[in-house]
Amino acid sequence: MKKLSSRVLPWLFGLILISSCKRNDIHYLQANGASFMQNMSTGRTVNADSPYTPIMPVMHGDIIWLPGQCFLKFSGEKDQTIAFTMKGTKAFIDGQLTSVYIEDNPKLLDTVQHRNLSKLQSIYLSTPISDSMLPALKQISSKKHNVGLIYTDETDTSDPMIRNYESLKTLLTLFDPDWLITYMKAGKTDLLATEQQLDMLYLMLEDSVINYQLPRLKKLRHLTIISEDAMVPANFLDANPHITDFVIQGKFDPGLLSKVKKVRSLFLKVSDSIRLDLRKDHGLERLSIQGPDGIPAIAVATYQHLTWLNLPAKETQQQFDSITNSNPGIKVIELSGDSLIRDLSGAAKWKQLRAMIIYGDTLYAKAGLNQLQQLKLLSLPSDAFEDSVGIAGLRRSLPNTAIISNDGACVGSGWLLLLIPFVVLIRLGFKKRFA
Repeated sequence: MKKLSSRVLPWLFGLILISSCKRNDIHYLQANGASFMQNMSTGRTVNADSPYTPIMPVMHGDIIWLPGQCFLKFSGEKDQTIAFTMKGTKAFIDGQLTSVYIEDNPKLLDTVQHRNLSKLQSIYLSTPISDSMLPALKQISSKKHNVGLIYTDETDTSDPMIRNYESLKTLLTLFDPDWLITYMKAGKTDLLATEQQLDMLYLMLEDSVINYQLPRLKKLRHLTIISEDAMVPANFLDANPHITDFVIQGKFDPGLLSKVKKVRSLFLKVSDSIRLDLRKDHGLERLSIQGPDGIPAIAVATYQHLTWLNLPAKETQQQFDSITNSNPGIKVIELSGDSLIRDLSGAAKWKQLRAMIIYGDTLYAKAGLNQLQQLKLLSLPSDAFEDSVGIAGLRRSLPNTAIISNDGACVGSGWLLLLIPFVVLIRLGFKKRFA
């Protein structure tokens, strides 16, 4: 038995290591037929700009938002091109029903009864559950119990005191969602305590004072917290030190992440100065801080496992050059605001760099960009495309790079759009494939 263990254990360790590497790989997702695409795990959006379709870098487990309130979870192990279409309140990926917007429609039950729901990934509800919705929800639950849920209850978003948490309770009784996007407030977190299968959780906290903790969710990997009015206390995560991926917008105590064992991904949007105080052994891979102070270059140099980095507007040329030397493994670089960087040629040192995403400034016209032949994706602010001569020059210099537009949307913007009443957006057709 011991001899068998000595042979099997190294093999199992190797298998786990390979699986982990695949989970952490960066891939590229293109959505033909979609007018926009947002990665809810990073808060970033790209729009369609003919003749290009939305393309963005993603990692295993990221939640992707497409038009028509279609949400899906990226679980692939390679680059993907998907075909997005809509029919009424239903969204399809590659012809398979992927997302359903539930409304008080008496014909909904007839629709779901006769459909193959094996590829269904999400259900979106923006109104309290009525009696007429229950048969369809039960039918879906019987076929797809672990579907992702988005519940926003738009009946009266101006007054969270009357938000219908009974409907959320009903949903969580009917389903065991793999991921959940919803509002939350004190006294209602007990609804989450039974959801021990959750992998991802997106919470809009509505309290003016937060004096409670997130209940233990033993499988939770990703947590998004948006709290504009109240400070998220340092002990909010005490029962969940195993969470590795975070998106945090708003006010939070600097000690919030102090008891977390490992932080793999961190996207912050704050209005005040913060102290980034993560241990080197956290193995941080994705980092973005949008705030008044940016990220000190010395702090970035500490995290040598970084593969995905957002540099804020305050970064200087000296800091940029320092980071190209201290963090050789960068695969995705995002540049925000009117940067002080004058020359991008130093990015050539990032031999694995495949995506450069520039938001809201004129970096596309800076020196060195046209030398980055390793780029697979170059995403520029939509205003840049008004310089048709400059863009044409970039495309000649980088013939193997997809050059597309973005609208600069940042962490949390998805929540604003979730509050807009459901509208079936016009679908666009595009010709370019992403190879």
